[in-house]
Amino acid sequence: MPRFKNLILLGRPASGKSEFIDFIKKTPDTLRASEFHIGPFCELDDFLWLWDKFVEDDLWEAAGHKRLCSKRAEHGYLVTDGSILDYCLARFNTEFQKQPKDNTVFVEFSRGTPDGGYRHALDRLSDELLQDAAVLFIYTTYEEAIRRNECTRTRYIHQK
Repeated sequence: MPRFKNLILLGRPASGKSEFIDFIKKTPDTLRASEFHIGPFCELDDFLWLWDKFVEDDLWEAAGHKRLCSKRAEHGYLVTDGSILDYCLARFNTEFQKQPKDNTVFVEFSRGTPDGGYRHALDRLSDELLQDAAVLFIYTTYEEAIRRNECTRTRYIHQK
């Protein structure tokens, strides 16, 4: 049965990319293969890499130095040096090489900007990753993404 080799999940932050992956995780293997053409899979998501860099910025600042790539914001952090996003794209290429070749590889990120953020991002992914890739774009309005981010932040605060 044909299956996706590499699936690039794109959309705004809080658009539902992670929810899609969670749905796929909970779908029985045979149904996942027959209905969605996804076999065993692994995930690459740059959110954790970015978060690590933000925490490193906190530590760097605490040590008396200027932050390198982010600033604190009301709901977390904002990227101040866009080159960190290129770092993540390079890391996708490196991490992709480590994945089992018989798995579907999910590559999840958000890069939408008025100046062509997705085009820039896709241009930086390796030919090997893109060769057998499909793109799934999950559309969410800006207002809904803001609402969902606020709900997530509120849930996180109440769980602490």
